[in-house]
Amino acid sequence: MVGKGKAWESGVEICKELAYQHSEVTFNYQRLSEILGHQATLLEHIVTDQRYYSEYFRVAFYGNFPAALRDRHFIYRGYEWEKIGAFCERMLNKHPGARLLKHTDKPSDEMRFGSLQWIHCSSVTPEPDRTLSIFTNPEVPEAVRKYYEHSAINVFSRTRQVSRSGSEQPEFKDTWNEKTFYKTEESFPTVLRRSEIIEVHVVETSPIENALSDVETKTRELVVLEMKYSALAQTEANVITNPLAAALNTVVDAPDDSGIPMYRQVFFGSDYLADNPDHVELVHQLQLAIEDQVRVIGRCLALHGTLCSPEMRSFHSILERFFRKNFQDEIERLDLEASTHQYPSPMSSRPPEGQHQLNEYEQPLSPLSPLSSSGHQRMESFTFDLRGRRDQSDYGGRNTQTPLQRNLAHLARHGITGVSSGPGERSTLASEPRSESPDFGTGNFVNVGPAGLSGVNGREGSRSYGFSGSKLSRKFGSFARKRSDM
Repeated sequence: MVGKGKAWESGVEICKELAYQHSEVTFNYQRLSEILGHQATLLEHIVTDQRYYSEYFRVAFYGNFPAALRDRHFIYRGYEWEKIGAFCERMLNKHPGARLLKHTDKPSDEMRFGSLQWIHCSSVTPEPDRTLSIFTNPEVPEAVRKYYEHSAINVFSRTRQVSRSGSEQPEFKDTWNEKTFYKTEESFPTVLRRSEIIEVHVVETSPIENALSDVETKTRELVVLEMKYSALAQTEANVITNPLAAALNTVVDAPDDSGIPMYRQVFFGSDYLADNPDHVELVHQLQLAIEDQVRVIGRCLALHGTLCSPEMRSFHSILERFFRKNFQDEIERLDLEASTHQYPSPMSSRPPEGQHQLNEYEQPLSPLSPLSSSGHQRMESFTFDLRGRRDQSDYGGRNTQTPLQRNLAHLARHGITGVSSGPGERSTLASEPRSESPDFGTGNFVNVGPAGLSGVNGREGSRSYGFSGSKLSRKFGSFARKRSDM
């Protein structure tokens, strides 16, 4: 069932539980090897197979429904490629006597408790906790990150625009966002493909807060691309720069009625501060966020110029021209003109291995946290547990050692500082020189297969675990020779 639903991550969790039982309780190593093999297959599916993620819908039942549904709200997970229209039709076919409630206003008491049946359906967006390491670590594979953007989630949201001016076509500065968050009883995916809503919170954000959030989100996207292509720049492989070029084209050539050009026009004039004197700090933060984005754009342009193919040189020149034209004031104020021509080597400022430090824009804001330290008060008072039933340690939140890490630490305490996993890898000892023996030197491996320890040289059909050039390899080799002499 897990394989049919492509819920391979759930299958991996089951395999881990079974592996623990067979390795620590029953010691049934034959079953353990089968389970680990199946777990490896599931992990391979995760990183190689293409998956299409279903949309989520909020469904409310009003009127003469059974008690299990009457006046209750649920989040449904649709089928693959199922849109809101097809989902509404399916719900009406499931409840033939029901009518579809199309308006978004609160239903009247007659609808809620009358003799007719009403169903209200609306699309919602999953809200993962983006402060977890699976989203902040740029080395996480895209397939893995995308899964957790749509699954293992019990918080969803729906946004609608609210006009404070009362006009039918309000201006941007008069349009607020009302974002409603729904927390479900269970995390998706579930067996029933639905879960009841147990908490509802409404958050209103002002236009300038929306602008600040938009600029910061776009800056974080550029930072992720910068880190990705900086790592690719250290390799000799041919790099396809189309995603980076598309992202740069979006920010350096934004239309006048959207993005940073509109934010400048609306919020940086004296009229806005005269009408909103309490937004002085937010205007200052928006200006700083734009300057930060300009710095990132400059670095990304230099990186794109280093990596792009000769055919893309003309397009790169267009990007640079739009950048200098549309951000001339920020470039002069920040003195970025020279820095856009040569990208600094990422290795020169890379932290030591295992000590990656995230900057401000590599740590995404939680979708339910305040947009800024001085943001809207209703935003600050609203907190939500986005993790659902998952413990934060699932994503590296708790600093605990796995059994493999404990065993490696044990080997290190006994002087074995390197463990190789294949014939092409080498390991060295800090406490003694590499073995000169032709039989047990670097490159020999202990074979752990169905027949047990069969020797020290790799044999087809068995799995090799190498302990090259160490006391441990010689002990296993001696043991293997004794067995062969028996």
